[in-house]
Amino acid sequence: NAAGIAGVVKEIGADFYLMDLDMPDSDGNVREFAFRISAQTSLRGLNSFRVGDHIQLVFHGPEEYAQTPWDMVFGQPTRNSLPTVISVTAME
Repeated sequence: NAAGIAGVVKEIGADFYLMDLDMPDSDGNVREFAFRISAQTSLRGLNSFRVGDHIQLVFHGPEEYAQTPWDMVFGQPTRNSLPTVISVTAME
């Protein structure tokens, strides 16, 4: 099942990206989302993306992926520990 979320790129690591989601959690806190892209990931409306870019993602995986805490990616994430994004679309 594919899910879509939107947010702002916060950090770019060696093999992962971290973003702040537009939608806060039930307590009003900013949610973070860590992800990776592959050669098959579609980049719509951009050649690459940078910190500060507002983007929309479509990814495969459970909804819990959209509640990824920073310490899950702090250090060295493995290739299989993060959801792979299907598409990244530039937003205004």
